Amino acid sequence: MSEDLARAKTPQLELMNLIIGDWKARAVYAAAELGWPDRLADGPRTAAQVAADSGTDPVATQRFLQYLAALGVFREEDGAFALTGLGELLRSDREDSLRPYTLIAGSEFHRAWTGIASAVRTGQNAFEGAFQSSFFEYLSANPERGKLFDKAMAGNTALFDAIPDAYGFGAHQRFVDVGGGSGELAVRLLAAHQELHGVVYDAEQSAEAAKKAIADAGVAERCEVVSGDFLESVPEGGDVYLLARVLVNWPDEDCARILANCAAAAAPGSRLLLVERVSGPGVDNALLLSHDTLMYVLFGGGGIRSSAEVTRLLEEAGFALDSITPLPQEFSLISATRRS
Repeated sequence: MSEDLARAKTPQLELMNLIIGDWKARAVYAAAELGWPDRLADGPRTAAQVAADSGTDPVATQRFLQYLAALGVFREEDGAFALTGLGELLRSDREDSLRPYTLIAGSEFHRAWTGIASAVRTGQNAFEGAFQSSFFEYLSANPERGKLFDKAMAGNTALFDAIPDAYGFGAHQRFVDVGGGSGELAVRLLAAHQELHGVVYDAEQSAEAAKKAIADAGVAERCEVVSGDFLESVPEGGDVYLLARVLVNWPDEDCARILANCAAAAAPGSRLLLVERVSGPGVDNALLLSHDTLMYVLFGGGGIRSSAEVTRLLEEAGFALDSITPLPQEFSLISATRRS
């Protein structure tokens, strides 16, 4: 048997790679939790040095560093380990760090996923089955994890950086970022458009992080932070209402309430901008379906919608669809106008 044939991808090998996918994710989570990428930030180190720095067992550290090198997170050379491009993204000091997402995915998300078979049998929300609480109630009751979740959401810099140029904000004076989290998107809009003013609106646990991000960026005089429940109301006075990655978390009936609240606060002719993944031709369905399934695990509803489903929700709330513009990572910027 030739070497090429022996290494050929077989159905068994493809399935095995799916089966052990969780092992890979757990190893990456362990590296992030133990801070190994930060310890390699200044250059290659031996496993013994990494173990001494992180207080881990030297033999186990060697084994897991080698596994992570095989996965492409680290690189082994001359008996030492160094960061690759993937490993760099797990450093805690990077603006685009995926470490916060890795930590919450490897903890809360992972725990919810372990009960997925039972949840599929019963239709029960998998996260509520694991934590005896809804996802957002859990974050509210555990503010440190809520802050971590906000950081995880703020780490998508490629998406945030594209939004200011994807829509002509120059004609507008004031936006309201509904569900604005830690304020990272608002900061980018304000930096790109010097005449623009904004409001970041979200639950109380996100307010302090948003205030800090806005103050650190030097735009506090043009942006206020307001806390509240967007299922009940949203601030008035915006000529643009922005919901970035919000509707995906909620079932249709709650999305209808959120959009109706935006319509009630917006004057006729005001714009609504949605940043969402939209299913349809020409998209990476494996990526979309992964996130769609995660929404079911966390919330028992919500998920990725088609353009027709989004249009229906908009029209029922009193908005008319204007355009759908592609953004990075299979996201879209959906623009709509408040009807008279």
